[in-house]
Parts: sequence; C-alpha cells; structure tokens
Amino acid sequence: MPKLIKCKSCGNMIAKSASFCPQCGGKVDRSNGLAILFLIVLVVAIFTSCLRVMYQDAHLASSPPENIQKAPNKQPKNSVPVKTENQSPPPIEQELLPVKEEEDKLAQSVEQKPVPVKEEDENKEEEVVTLETLIAKNREKVYSEMPFQEPEIGSVMIIRVDNEDTEGILHKITDKGILFGSEDAKVMFTWDRLSKKDLIKLRRSDYEEFAKEIAMEWAQGELAKIEAEKLKKAEEAERKRQEAEAKRQKRYNASRFRQEFISSWDGSCRPVVNAVKSVMDDPDSFEHVKTEWWTLKGTTDQYLIHMTCRGNNRFGAKILTKIEAVCRVNGSIVSLKYL
Repeated sequence: MPKLIKCKSCGNMIAKSASFCPQCGGKVDRSNGLAILFLIVLVVAIFTSCLRVMYQDAHLASSPPENIQKAPNKQPKNSVPVKTENQSPPPIEQELLPVKEEEDKLAQSVEQKPVPVKEEDENKEEEVVTLETLIAKNREKVYSEMPFQEPEIGSVMIIRVDNEDTEGILHKITDKGILFGSEDAKVMFTWDRLSKKDLIKLRRSDYEEFAKEIAMEWAQGELAKIEAEKLKKAEEAERKRQEAEAKRQKRYNASRFRQEFISSWDGSCRPVVNAVKSVMDDPDSFEHVKTEWWTLKGTTDQYLIHMTCRGNNRFGAKILTKIEAVCRVNGSIVSLKYL
C-alpha cells in the first residue's frame, strides 16, 4: 500500500509520490523536506569544522615551540650571509631645514666660531737657541776641523816676519818670541813682528782667540738663519690666519647679502632691479629672466651681478636687456652698465 500524505489545499489524502492533487489539482510542495535536509547537512558540516579547529588548537598548544615556528635556513658556520635584493637598510631620519633657516644658522656659526688655524708642530716644544750655545757648539767644531798642532823644535818652516817670508829653523819658543834662523845665524823675532797666521800656528793663546772668533762668526750666521726661519714661519702663519679670516668673512657676507637682497622667489637682486626700473620708460613692463652673482675677485664685500630682463622701450617694443652691476654687501650700487 503506497504511503499517503495530506493535501494542503483541499485536505484529501493523496499518494506521497504524486506531484498534483487529483481532487483539487493543487501542486504538492516538497520543499520543506529538502530545506530540512539542507539544514541538517549544514549543521553537521559546521559541527565537523568546529571539532577540527578545536583539535588543531589543542594540538598546537601541546606542541613545543620548535614545531610551530618555521625552521630558518641553516648556513655553514663559516659562510657569509647574502643580502637579498628585497632587503633594504632602515631609513635614516634627517631633519630638513628651510633654506633661509639653514643660511641663518650658517651665518651665526661663521660669525660666532673663530676659524682655527693649524700651526705646524704646535704641540712640540720649541728648543730655545742662544748665541752662547751656538758659540760653544761651533768652538768644538773648530777644534775638530782645525786642531792646534804644537810646533816641533828644530823643524824647518817658513814664517812671515815684517811682511816678508823667511825660511829657517825653529830653535826655541819663549814668552817674548821665537829663536829662528840657520845653525850659524840665529835671530830672536818678537811676537809683534810675526803675522797672525804664524801666531796661530806657534802660540796656543792666539789659536784659542782665533777659535773663539771663528766660532762667534759661525754662531752669528746660524742664529741669523734661525731667526730668519722663525720670521718666515710667523709670516706664513699670519698669512694663513688672514686667509682663513678672509674666507670666513667672505662666507658670512655672502650669506648676509643673499638673505637681504636676493629674492627667494625668482633669484633677482632687488637693488639692481630697482635701479633698472628707475631708468625705464615703462617700469611696469619689467620682466626678470635670470640673475647670476659672484663675489668680486679680490674683495669680500662686493658682488658682480649679471641680470637678464625684458621691458618695453619708448616705442612700446619689448626688448631683451643684459645688465652688469657691482653691489656692496649693504646693497648699494657701485657700478651698473648695459651689455
């Protein structure tokens, strides 16, 4: 016997497999069963998924940390780590100052901080050299290079007596002079009759006086050389100091001139622009094109300025004009001419 169900339209019993009611012709609705089946399948799937997630969480919680983290790439101990292309160094934070603020800071640092001048061997103690030490040193030099040799009695020699050369034998040396001549004719020559050269060879006191004079002459020459070298070094140090001071003043003046008279909008020099406009037929037609400026060679407070501009002449035609001017650091015009 087939299974029967109740028709929802007319209430009569009809076969469960029938699509339409034979009494009223109403359509048999089976969607409730399918919906219930779908809901059951969905609930089962959700329950299964929850159980799986709970199992994985419990498994991960009970696992050691080594199994959770991915093992890094192992490299040999002596290997060098290779930097990949995607790696980049951490960004360096850099504070950017406005141009005017940076120039003001530069000007203040240049104005306040003196420029150090490096001096050679400034940490080395300079040896004090006096004339007496040089004389003593050179006297030893004279003794070593021109030593005194005691004259030998009985030796034949040539001496200069009364400005004339005389050859003979040295027989004796006394306090008053020497006994000199041949074996048969001996003459006593007093010291005042002999030349200075012979006195130096024959008498030690004269040799000592000679050594002192030579040592004095050499010492004075060396001392003059040392003083000249010191003066040269002092002049060089002063020159470097002046150059450093000039560079410092040049940078400071240039920074001051830029801040006060160079436009940050178009780079024009305001004093030159005003001077040009004052002689133009139509000042309102002035158009700035380009301005270049440099510190005038040989100065620290004057600037050479080349400006290119446009403007209407007296006939209304717009012309291009080039101007060369010289300005001081205070903005005053030294010279201005049209190129």
